Amino acid sequence: MKKSTLAFILSIALLSGCNPDSYSPFPNLGGEVPERGVEELEYEKLLILYLEGYNNLTFDIQKNISEFSQGYLPKKSDKQAVLVYSHNAMSKVDWHTKTEPVIYRMYTHYGEVIRDTLFRFPADEVALRPEVLRKSLNFIRKNFPSTSYGMLFSSHATGWIPKDYTLKSEDMSPFSLGAEYDNSTSINKEYNLDITEFAEAIPMHLDYIVFDCCLMGGVETNYVLRNCTDKIVASPTEVLSEGFDYLGLGERLLREGEADLIGVCEDYYSKCADSYATVALYDCSYMDELADKCKSIFGNHPNQVLEVKSSEVQSYNFSFDYHYDFRDIIAKMGASQEELADLDETMEKLVIYKKSTPRFINVTIEAERYSGMSMYLPRKGWNELNDYYMDTDWNKATGLLR
Repeated sequence: MKKSTLAFILSIALLSGCNPDSYSPFPNLGGEVPERGVEELEYEKLLILYLEGYNNLTFDIQKNISEFSQGYLPKKSDKQAVLVYSHNAMSKVDWHTKTEPVIYRMYTHYGEVIRDTLFRFPADEVALRPEVLRKSLNFIRKNFPSTSYGMLFSSHATGWIPKDYTLKSEDMSPFSLGAEYDNSTSINKEYNLDITEFAEAIPMHLDYIVFDCCLMGGVETNYVLRNCTDKIVASPTEVLSEGFDYLGLGERLLREGEADLIGVCEDYYSKCADSYATVALYDCSYMDELADKCKSIFGNHPNQVLEVKSSEVQSYNFSFDYHYDFRDIIAKMGASQEELADLDETMEKLVIYKKSTPRFINVTIEAERYSGMSMYLPRKGWNELNDYYMDTDWNKATGLLR
Protein backbone atom coordinates (compact mmCIF):
# COMPACT_ATOMS: atom_id res chain seq x y z
CA MET A 1 0.00 0.00 0.00
CA LYS A 2 1.07 3.59 -0.34
CA LYS A 3 2.28 5.16 2.87
CA SER A 4 0.78 8.44 4.10
CA THR A 5 3.08 11.24 5.18
CA LEU A 6 2.54 13.84 7.88
CA ALA A 7 2.10 16.67 5.40
CA PHE A 8 -1.18 15.56 3.86
CA ILE A 9 -2.67 18.12 1.49
CA LEU A 10 -6.44 18.21 1.77
CA SER A 11 -7.29 20.96 -0.72
CA ILE A 12 -6.65 20.26 -4.42
CA ALA A 13 -7.04 22.22 -7.60
CA LEU A 14 -10.00 21.09 -9.68
CA LEU A 15 -9.63 20.31 -13.37
CA SER A 16 -10.68 23.16 -15.60
CA GLY A 17 -13.74 21.64 -17.24
CA CYS A 18 -16.00 18.66 -17.70
CA ASN A 19 -17.96 18.01 -20.84
CA PRO A 20 -21.22 16.06 -21.19
CA ASP A 21 -21.28 12.35 -21.94
CA SER A 22 -20.76 12.72 -25.68
CA TYR A 23 -17.56 12.46 -27.64
CA SER A 24 -15.96 11.78 -30.96
CA PRO A 25 -13.50 8.93 -30.48
CA PHE A 26 -11.15 9.85 -33.34
CA PRO A 27 -9.06 12.92 -34.10
CA ASN A 28 -10.71 15.51 -36.32
CA LEU A 29 -8.64 15.16 -39.47
CA GLY A 30 -10.88 17.39 -41.54
CA GLY A 31 -13.88 16.62 -43.73
CA GLU A 32 -16.42 13.92 -43.06
CA VAL A 33 -15.44 11.47 -40.34
CA PRO A 34 -15.03 8.00 -41.93
CA GLU A 35 -16.35 4.80 -40.41
CA ARG A 36 -14.64 3.61 -37.24
CA GLY A 37 -11.78 1.20 -37.63
CA VAL A 38 -10.14 2.83 -40.63
CA GLU A 39 -6.44 2.25 -40.13
CA GLU A 40 -5.29 5.82 -40.77
CA LEU A 41 -7.53 7.02 -37.94
CA GLU A 42 -5.68 5.03 -35.31
CA TYR A 43 -3.98 6.98 -32.57
CA GLU A 44 -0.22 6.89 -32.43
CA LYS A 45 -0.05 6.84 -28.64
CA LEU A 46 -2.64 6.18 -25.98
CA LEU A 47 -1.93 6.66 -22.27
CA ILE A 48 -4.32 4.94 -19.86
CA LEU A 49 -4.39 6.22 -16.29
CA TYR A 50 -6.11 3.55 -14.17
CA LEU A 51 -6.77 5.23 -10.83
CA GLU A 52 -8.49 3.13 -8.17
CA GLY A 53 -8.95 5.55 -5.30
CA TYR A 54 -12.02 4.30 -3.47
CA ASN A 55 -9.85 4.05 -0.37
CA ASN A 56 -7.80 6.30 1.88
CA LEU A 57 -5.69 7.49 -1.08
CA THR A 58 -8.57 9.28 -2.79
CA PHE A 59 -7.31 12.84 -2.18
CA ASP A 60 -3.71 11.93 -3.10
CA ILE A 61 -4.89 10.44 -6.38
CA GLN A 62 -7.08 13.47 -7.11
CA LYS A 63 -4.11 15.72 -6.40
CA ASN A 64 -2.01 13.62 -8.79
CA ILE A 65 -4.49 13.97 -11.65
CA SER A 66 -4.77 17.70 -10.99
CA GLU A 67 -0.98 17.93 -11.21
CA PHE A 68 -1.01 15.86 -14.39
CA SER A 69 -3.47 18.30 -15.98
CA GLN A 70 -1.02 21.16 -15.41
CA GLY A 71 1.60 19.46 -17.58
CA TYR A 72 1.53 18.41 -21.21
CA LEU A 73 -1.85 17.29 -22.52
CA PRO A 74 -2.67 16.57 -26.18
CA LYS A 75 -5.39 18.42 -28.01
CA LYS A 76 -8.54 16.60 -29.04
CA SER A 77 -7.38 16.65 -32.66
CA ASP A 78 -3.95 15.17 -31.86
CA LYS A 79 -3.01 11.58 -32.53
CA GLN A 80 -2.07 11.10 -28.90
CA ALA A 81 -4.76 10.67 -26.26
CA VAL A 82 -5.16 10.30 -22.49
CA LEU A 83 -7.94 8.04 -21.13
CA VAL A 84 -8.64 7.91 -17.39
CA TYR A 85 -10.44 5.27 -15.35
CA SER A 86 -11.32 7.03 -12.10
CA HIS A 87 -12.98 5.73 -8.96
CA ASN A 88 -12.81 8.01 -5.93
CA ALA A 89 -14.37 7.97 -2.49
CA MET A 90 -16.27 10.99 -1.18
CA SER A 91 -13.54 11.40 1.43
CA LYS A 92 -10.57 9.45 2.73
CA VAL A 93 -12.77 7.91 5.46
CA ASP A 94 -16.19 7.73 3.75
CA TRP A 95 -16.58 4.26 2.28
CA HIS A 96 -20.33 4.14 2.90
CA THR A 97 -21.29 6.53 0.10
CA LYS A 98 -21.09 4.66 -3.18
CA THR A 99 -19.65 6.53 -6.16
CA GLU A 100 -19.64 5.80 -9.88
CA PRO A 101 -16.38 4.73 -11.48
CA VAL A 102 -16.04 6.59 -14.77
CA ILE A 103 -13.90 6.56 -17.88
CA TYR A 104 -13.12 9.96 -19.30
CA ARG A 105 -10.85 11.48 -21.90
CA MET A 106 -8.68 14.40 -20.88
CA TYR A 107 -7.36 16.94 -23.39
CA THR A 108 -6.83 20.66 -23.92
CA HIS A 109 -9.18 22.92 -25.86
CA TYR A 110 -8.25 26.58 -26.37
CA GLY A 111 -6.03 26.46 -23.32
CA GLU A 112 -8.63 24.82 -21.07
CA VAL A 113 -8.41 21.30 -19.64
CA ILE A 114 -11.45 19.28 -20.67
CA ARG A 115 -12.71 15.99 -19.28
CA ASP A 116 -15.15 14.18 -21.55
CA THR A 117 -17.00 11.50 -19.59
CA LEU A 118 -17.32 8.50 -21.87
CA PHE A 119 -18.61 5.69 -19.68
CA ARG A 120 -20.13 5.29 -16.21
CA PHE A 121 -20.18 2.12 -14.14
CA PRO A 122 -22.93 1.38 -11.58
CA ALA A 123 -22.09 2.86 -8.19
CA ASP A 124 -23.60 -0.07 -6.28
CA GLU A 125 -21.35 -2.74 -7.76
CA VAL A 126 -17.86 -3.77 -6.68
CA ALA A 127 -15.61 -2.04 -9.21
CA LEU A 128 -12.29 -3.71 -8.48
CA ARG A 129 -12.95 -6.98 -10.29
CA PRO A 130 -11.17 -8.56 -13.26
CA GLU A 131 -14.25 -8.20 -15.45
CA VAL A 132 -14.45 -4.45 -14.78
CA LEU A 133 -10.77 -3.97 -15.62
CA ARG A 134 -11.26 -6.02 -18.79
CA LYS A 135 -14.44 -4.14 -19.72
CA SER A 136 -12.72 -0.79 -19.20
CA LEU A 137 -9.71 -1.68 -21.32
CA ASN A 138 -11.84 -3.28 -24.04
CA PHE A 139 -13.94 -0.11 -24.20
CA ILE A 140 -10.79 1.94 -24.64
CA ARG A 141 -9.29 -0.41 -27.21
CA LYS A 142 -12.49 -0.49 -29.28
CA ASN A 143 -13.15 3.24 -29.27
CA PHE A 144 -9.55 4.45 -29.31
CA PRO A 145 -7.55 2.06 -31.50
CA SER A 146 -3.88 2.90 -31.25
CA THR A 147 -0.55 1.63 -32.50
CA SER A 148 0.84 2.10 -28.98
CA TYR A 149 -0.74 1.66 -25.54
CA GLY A 150 0.75 2.41 -22.14
CA MET A 151 -0.74 2.30 -18.65
CA LEU A 152 -0.16 3.89 -15.28
CA PHE A 153 -1.87 2.05 -12.42
CA SER A 154 -2.32 3.83 -9.08
CA SER A 155 -3.78 2.40 -5.87
CA HIS A 156 -2.63 0.22 -2.99
CA ALA A 157 -0.66 -2.96 -3.68
CA THR A 158 1.52 -5.64 -2.10
CA GLY A 159 2.95 -7.30 -5.19
CA TRP A 160 2.34 -11.02 -5.77
CA ILE A 161 0.73 -11.68 -2.34
CA PRO A 162 -2.64 -13.39 -2.98
CA LYS A 163 -5.72 -11.30 -2.29
CA ASP A 164 -7.36 -13.86 -0.02
CA TYR A 165 -4.32 -14.34 2.22
CA THR A 166 -4.69 -12.94 5.74
CA LEU A 167 -1.68 -12.36 7.92
CA LYS A 168 -3.22 -13.45 11.21
CA SER A 169 -0.30 -12.31 13.35
CA GLU A 170 -0.88 -8.71 12.17
CA ASP A 171 -4.68 -8.98 11.91
CA MET A 172 -4.64 -7.50 8.42
CA SER A 173 -4.99 -8.53 4.79
CA PRO A 174 -2.48 -7.56 2.12
CA PHE A 175 -3.95 -5.62 -0.78
CA SER A 176 -2.42 -7.67 -3.61
CA LEU A 177 -3.16 -5.14 -6.40
CA GLY A 178 -5.61 -2.28 -5.99
CA ALA A 179 -7.94 -1.66 -3.06
CA GLU A 180 -11.61 -0.79 -2.97
CA TYR A 181 -12.74 -0.26 0.62
CA ASP A 182 -16.12 -1.16 2.06
CA ASN A 183 -17.12 -0.33 5.63
CA SER A 184 -20.85 -0.68 5.05
CA THR A 185 -20.73 -3.63 7.44
CA SER A 186 -19.35 -3.87 10.95
CA ILE A 187 -16.22 -5.52 9.56
CA ASN A 188 -14.13 -3.54 7.09
CA LYS A 189 -13.54 -5.23 3.76
CA GLU A 190 -11.17 -4.65 0.89
CA TYR A 191 -11.74 -5.77 -2.68
CA ASN A 192 -8.66 -6.25 -4.81
CA LEU A 193 -7.05 -8.23 -7.63
CA ASP A 194 -4.45 -10.95 -7.73
CA ILE A 195 -1.59 -10.14 -10.08
CA THR A 196 -2.64 -13.09 -12.26
CA GLU A 197 -6.18 -11.70 -12.52
CA PHE A 198 -4.73 -8.35 -13.49
CA ALA A 199 -2.56 -9.89 -16.21
CA GLU A 200 -5.36 -12.02 -17.64
CA ALA A 201 -7.72 -9.01 -17.81
CA ILE A 202 -5.45 -6.96 -20.07
CA PRO A 203 -6.81 -7.36 -23.64
CA MET A 204 -4.10 -5.49 -25.53
CA HIS A 205 -0.32 -5.52 -25.47
CA LEU A 206 1.12 -2.60 -23.51
CA ASP A 207 4.39 -0.90 -24.29
CA TYR A 208 4.81 -0.20 -20.59
CA ILE A 209 3.12 -0.27 -17.21
CA VAL A 210 4.02 2.30 -14.56
CA PHE A 211 2.97 1.07 -11.11
CA ASP A 212 2.40 4.03 -8.80
CA CYS A 213 1.72 1.67 -5.92
CA CYS A 214 3.70 -0.26 -3.35
CA LEU A 215 5.89 -3.33 -3.66
CA MET A 216 5.32 -4.03 -7.37
CA GLY A 217 9.03 -4.20 -8.23
CA GLY A 218 9.24 -7.95 -7.67
CA VAL A 219 10.49 -10.79 -9.83
CA GLU A 220 7.17 -12.62 -9.37
CA THR A 221 5.08 -9.73 -10.72
CA ASN A 222 7.49 -9.03 -13.56
CA TYR A 223 7.34 -12.66 -14.61
CA VAL A 224 3.53 -12.81 -14.60
CA LEU A 225 3.36 -9.66 -16.74
CA ARG A 226 6.20 -10.51 -19.14
CA ASN A 227 3.83 -11.25 -22.03
CA CYS A 228 1.50 -8.33 -21.30
CA THR A 229 4.00 -5.51 -21.51
CA ASP A 230 7.48 -4.68 -22.77
CA LYS A 231 8.64 -2.65 -19.79
CA ILE A 232 7.63 -2.01 -16.19
CA VAL A 233 8.39 0.91 -13.87
CA ALA A 234 7.88 -0.03 -10.22
CA SER A 235 9.21 0.18 -6.70
CA PRO A 236 10.50 -2.83 -4.72
CA THR A 237 9.58 -0.99 -1.50
CA GLU A 238 6.40 0.81 -0.59
CA VAL A 239 5.54 4.17 -2.20
CA LEU A 240 4.68 7.32 -0.27
CA SER A 241 1.06 8.41 -0.70
CA GLU A 242 2.02 11.48 -2.77
CA GLY A 243 3.11 9.07 -5.50
CA PHE A 244 5.07 9.71 -8.67
CA ASP A 245 5.79 13.07 -10.28
CA TYR A 246 2.69 13.66 -12.43
CA LEU A 247 3.55 17.16 -13.66
CA GLY A 248 6.00 15.90 -16.28
CA LEU A 249 4.31 12.56 -16.89
CA GLY A 250 2.43 13.51 -20.06
CA GLU A 251 5.55 14.89 -21.70
CA ARG A 252 7.58 11.84 -20.73
CA LEU A 253 5.06 9.27 -21.96
CA LEU A 254 3.42 10.98 -24.93
CA ARG A 255 6.39 12.67 -26.51
CA GLU A 256 7.42 11.80 -30.07
CA GLY A 257 9.34 8.55 -30.27
CA GLU A 258 9.73 6.01 -27.49
CA ALA A 259 8.26 6.84 -24.08
CA ASP A 260 10.89 8.26 -21.73
CA LEU A 261 10.56 5.75 -18.92
CA ILE A 262 13.98 6.52 -17.49
CA GLY A 263 12.81 10.12 -17.23
CA VAL A 264 9.71 8.96 -15.32
CA CYS A 265 12.00 7.15 -12.87
CA GLU A 266 14.32 10.12 -12.49
CA ASP A 267 11.43 12.55 -11.95
CA TYR A 268 10.02 10.33 -9.21
CA TYR A 269 13.39 9.92 -7.53
CA SER A 270 14.06 13.66 -7.69
CA LYS A 271 10.67 14.35 -6.11
CA CYS A 272 11.46 12.01 -3.21
CA ALA A 273 15.23 12.40 -2.96
CA ASP A 274 14.94 14.22 0.37
CA SER A 275 12.49 11.66 1.77
CA TYR A 276 12.16 8.01 0.74
CA ALA A 277 11.97 6.19 -2.59
CA THR A 278 13.13 3.17 -4.54
CA VAL A 279 12.42 2.85 -8.25
CA ALA A 280 13.48 0.64 -11.14
CA LEU A 281 12.79 0.07 -14.82
CA TYR A 282 12.56 -3.52 -16.05
CA ASP A 283 12.81 -4.95 -19.57
CA CYS A 284 10.38 -7.87 -19.49
CA SER A 285 11.85 -9.49 -22.59
CA TYR A 286 14.61 -10.92 -20.37
CA MET A 287 12.34 -12.51 -17.78
CA ASP A 288 12.34 -15.95 -19.42
CA GLU A 289 16.13 -15.87 -19.65
CA LEU A 290 16.30 -14.96 -15.97
CA ALA A 291 13.90 -17.79 -15.09
CA ASP A 292 16.07 -20.32 -16.95
CA LYS A 293 19.18 -19.24 -15.06
CA CYS A 294 17.36 -19.24 -11.73
CA LYS A 295 15.99 -22.72 -12.42
CA SER A 296 19.55 -23.95 -12.76
CA ILE A 297 20.74 -22.15 -9.61
CA PHE A 298 17.76 -23.23 -7.52
CA GLY A 299 18.20 -26.79 -8.77
CA ASN A 300 21.78 -26.74 -7.54
CA HIS A 301 20.63 -25.41 -4.14
CA PRO A 302 17.22 -27.04 -3.56
CA ASN A 303 15.11 -25.38 -0.85
CA GLN A 304 18.18 -23.62 0.51
CA VAL A 305 16.10 -20.45 0.51
CA LEU A 306 14.41 -21.77 3.68
CA GLU A 307 17.78 -21.59 5.46
CA VAL A 308 18.31 -17.90 4.64
CA LYS A 309 17.88 -15.60 7.64
CA SER A 310 15.81 -12.51 6.95
CA SER A 311 18.07 -10.44 9.19
CA GLU A 312 20.98 -11.10 6.83
CA VAL A 313 19.23 -10.07 3.59
CA GLN A 314 18.46 -6.64 2.19
CA SER A 315 14.88 -5.95 3.24
CA TYR A 316 12.30 -3.83 1.41
CA ASN A 317 9.64 -4.14 4.12
CA PHE A 318 8.07 -1.43 6.23
CA SER A 319 4.51 -2.68 6.80
CA PHE A 320 5.01 -6.33 5.79
CA ASP A 321 7.71 -8.99 5.89
CA TYR A 322 7.62 -10.64 2.46
CA HIS A 323 9.86 -8.65 0.11
CA TYR A 324 13.65 -8.91 0.10
CA ASP A 325 16.33 -8.23 -2.48
CA PHE A 326 16.27 -10.75 -5.33
CA ARG A 327 20.02 -11.08 -5.86
CA ASP A 328 20.90 -10.87 -2.18
CA ILE A 329 18.61 -13.83 -1.42
CA ILE A 330 20.29 -15.91 -4.13
CA ALA A 331 23.75 -14.97 -2.86
CA LYS A 332 22.77 -15.96 0.68
CA MET A 333 21.39 -19.27 -0.64
CA GLY A 334 24.95 -20.27 -1.44
CA ALA A 335 25.14 -19.51 -5.17
CA SER A 336 28.69 -19.73 -6.47
CA GLN A 337 30.57 -16.76 -7.93
CA GLU A 338 30.17 -18.32 -11.37
CA GLU A 339 26.41 -18.64 -10.88
CA LEU A 340 26.13 -15.07 -9.64
CA ALA A 341 28.21 -13.75 -12.55
CA ASP A 342 25.92 -15.56 -15.00
CA LEU A 343 22.89 -14.15 -13.20
CA ASP A 344 24.34 -10.63 -13.23
CA GLU A 345 24.79 -10.80 -16.99
CA THR A 346 21.02 -11.10 -17.42
CA MET A 347 20.21 -8.64 -14.63
CA GLU A 348 22.27 -5.94 -16.32
CA LYS A 349 20.01 -6.22 -19.36
CA LEU A 350 16.77 -6.65 -17.45
CA VAL A 351 17.11 -3.87 -14.87
CA ILE A 352 17.62 -0.86 -17.11
CA TYR A 353 17.51 1.70 -14.32
CA LYS A 354 17.56 1.50 -10.53
CA LYS A 355 17.89 4.04 -7.78
CA SER A 356 17.22 4.24 -4.07
CA THR A 357 17.44 6.71 -1.24
CA PRO A 358 19.74 5.51 1.59
CA ARG A 359 16.71 4.62 3.69
CA PHE A 360 13.05 3.88 3.24
CA ILE A 361 11.51 5.12 6.49
CA ASN A 362 13.06 2.70 9.02
CA VAL A 363 14.71 0.37 6.48
CA THR A 364 18.32 0.92 5.45
CA ILE A 365 18.92 0.37 1.71
CA GLU A 366 22.55 -0.60 1.08
CA ALA A 367 23.61 0.47 -2.41
CA GLU A 368 25.86 -2.54 -2.96
CA ARG A 369 23.01 -4.92 -2.15
CA TYR A 370 20.27 -3.06 -4.03
CA SER A 371 19.61 -5.04 -7.22
CA GLY A 372 16.44 -3.03 -7.95
CA MET A 373 14.15 -6.07 -7.74
CA SER A 374 12.62 -8.01 -4.87
CA MET A 375 11.69 -11.65 -4.29
CA TYR A 376 9.68 -13.47 -1.66
CA LEU A 377 11.74 -14.90 1.19
CA PRO A 378 9.88 -18.01 2.41
CA ARG A 379 10.08 -18.99 6.07
CA LYS A 380 9.74 -22.29 7.84
CA GLY A 381 6.33 -22.41 9.46
CA TRP A 382 4.70 -20.10 6.90
CA ASN A 383 2.87 -23.09 5.46
CA GLU A 384 -0.16 -21.26 4.08
CA LEU A 385 1.77 -18.55 2.25
CA ASN A 386 4.47 -20.99 1.10
CA ASP A 387 1.73 -23.17 -0.41
CA TYR A 388 0.38 -20.15 -2.24
CA TYR A 389 3.86 -19.36 -3.49
CA MET A 390 4.48 -22.82 -4.85
CA ASP A 391 1.56 -22.24 -7.22
CA THR A 392 2.91 -18.95 -8.63
CA ASP A 393 4.12 -18.82 -12.21
CA TRP A 394 7.60 -17.82 -11.06
CA ASN A 395 7.95 -20.74 -8.66
CA LYS A 396 6.59 -23.20 -11.23
CA ALA A 397 9.16 -21.95 -13.75
CA THR A 398 12.14 -21.93 -11.38
CA GLY A 399 11.48 -24.31 -8.49
CA LEU A 400 12.53 -21.95 -5.70
CA LEU A 401 10.28 -23.94 -3.36
CA ARG A 402 9.83 -27.64 -4.07
